[in-house]
Amino acid sequence: MITALVIWIMNTIPASVEAISRVLPMVKDPEVIDQIIQLDIYSFFNTLTRVEKAGTYFVLVFELALWAWGIMLFFTRWIPQKLKDKKNKSIDQVNTLKSIKWKLENNMALSKSEQKFYKKYNNAK
Repeated sequence: MITALVIWIMNTIPASVEAISRVLPMVKDPEVIDQIIQLDIYSFFNTLTRVEKAGTYFVLVFELALWAWGIMLFFTRWIPQKLKDKKNKSIDQVNTLKSIKWKLENNMALSKSEQKFYKKYNNAK
């Protein structure tokens, strides 16, 4: 994504006189070059060489592959964990309730999440 942003910025920057004279070597008249600049035909990215553009596109593809790999790893770990959490929800609730009862028996303060869970549990009875 960063490389795509850099390419977009390079497309918005107008080409310099030197870059246009390198791309169009037959044009020697400075007035014609100024008119080409005013027409905004060439951007900085358009005046890059083939090797520079190829390198930029290679970096872009590499970055997109890294993003895809990261997203794939995230979902292959996140979705099974969510399914496992849903399956073990009742066990977790029982353990939370046991810890709340133990804290109440020993006159210890409950956290906000424990208070919320305990209120919900008492209202369900």
